[in-house]
Amino acid sequence: MTSADGMRFDRNTSSRRQAENANGTRVMTYHGDAAYRVYDRVSGDLVRILDVHPDSEPQWHPTDPDLVRHTSGSNAAVRDLRYLETNVVTGVNRTIADLTSRVRATFPTAAYLADRADLQLR
Repeated sequence: MTSADGMRFDRNTSSRRQAENANGTRVMTYHGDAAYRVYDRVSGDLVRILDVHPDSEPQWHPTDPDLVRHTSGSNAAVRDLRYLETNVVTGVNRTIADLTSRVRATFPTAAYLADRADLQLR
């Protein structure tokens, strides 16, 4: 997991994202091919490549070691105002909060959620 052979490798994306899950059995990395990957921390085996948008800001659930929470993606093309949860074992995701009506009550043309992590200050 620490090899940087070639140009693409796994890494922790930033200090804003907890690398290990709630019980320390898995670690999430971001791969250079724009995919989040979950590995077994002890064996190093790949558990799952998450089917989430690269800008979805995935975060481990605070108590359930099998769950990752994320937006649909910080991308206007996605046009989604939901917050999702993905089970890293089964790959099943579910909506845990649909913020469409609440957000659009204040911002009628809102198309997606973003935390400004992907924006640069100018």
